[in-house]
Amino acid sequence: MHRSVRAILLLLGCWLLSSPSHAGQTSNQPNVAISLSGSGSFFYGSIGVARNGADNVQYIGCLVYATTSGKSVYCGARDASGTVAACSSNNAQYVEAVATMNENSILDVGFDQGAAVCTHVGVDNSSASLPVSP
Repeated sequence: MHRSVRAILLLLGCWLLSSPSHAGQTSNQPNVAISLSGSGSFFYGSIGVARNGADNVQYIGCLVYATTSGKSVYCGARDASGTVAACSSNNAQYVEAVATMNENSILDVGFDQGAAVCTHVGVDNSSASLPVSP
C-alpha cells in the first residue's frame, strides 16, 4: 500500500515539475459568443474584449437588482453579428456569482431560450482576462 502512495506522489511530482510556467499568462478570449439552442443556450465572453472591440456592437454583462420580493440577476450579451441573448433569475447563488464580477471578468451564462431563465452563471476573475481599456 505504501509503495502505491509513493508511486502516485512521485508521478504527481514529476508532472508538476514538467508543467510549463504560466507567469503573466494572458488569454486571447474570444469575442462574445452566443449559442441559441433551446434549453441548452448560452453566451460567453470577456468584458474586456467586448469593451476593447473595434466593432462597437458587442457587449456582455450582468447586473443585480433588488425589489421588495428579493434580489435577482439579469445577464445579457450581443455578439459581433448583432445576435442578442438575455436571461434573468432570482437564484441566490447566481446573485452571489454576479456580485463578484468586475470590469475584467469573463462570463459564462447558460439559459433556457424559451423562458429566458438563466440555468448557470460563471464568473472568471483570473489574471488571464484581458483588461478593459479606457
